[in-house]
Amino acid sequence: MRLGEMLIRDGKLTQAQLDEGIATQAKIGGRLGTVLVEIGAIDVELLSRYLALELGVPAVTRRELDRARDAALRLLPRDLCTRVICLPFDVRDRHLLVAMRDPHDLEALDEIAEVAGRAPIPRVAPEIQIAYYLKEHYGVTPPRRVAALGERAAGRLGQQPVED
Repeated sequence: MRLGEMLIRDGKLTQAQLDEGIATQAKIGGRLGTVLVEIGAIDVELLSRYLALELGVPAVTRRELDRARDAALRLLPRDLCTRVICLPFDVRDRHLLVAMRDPHDLEALDEIAEVAGRAPIPRVAPEIQIAYYLKEHYGVTPPRRVAALGERAAGRLGQQPVED
């Protein structure tokens, strides 16, 4: 079952909201889930849960991404993470846990394994969240459309910086 259908089935989205999302997506492009967040129909946490259901892959939590380990981040270069839209966040035994926009991308998983020297364990995450954490950990400037959404997805929008 597709994302929009599942959201409607569970009463999380109306048909009118889905239609608006699809129309907006046709105009500006991008992924439907991201567009639904952009138009305010759903939030990132809900999107994350439903992507996990749709794809059959566990979702990574914001807490896990907030606590991304340096040991994991050092295993993948910025250009690879940016290209396949992923973020390594933990190392367990001989495995690398990786938040991915598309956890079924077998070529990306093979490349991650080759570069990291560890078998990747993919976790799904909305591209909005990954974009925020790529900025935080690798200095990657997110696309303008998702920059503010990423701040909101990470729970940072409107927060004052902490001074030392």
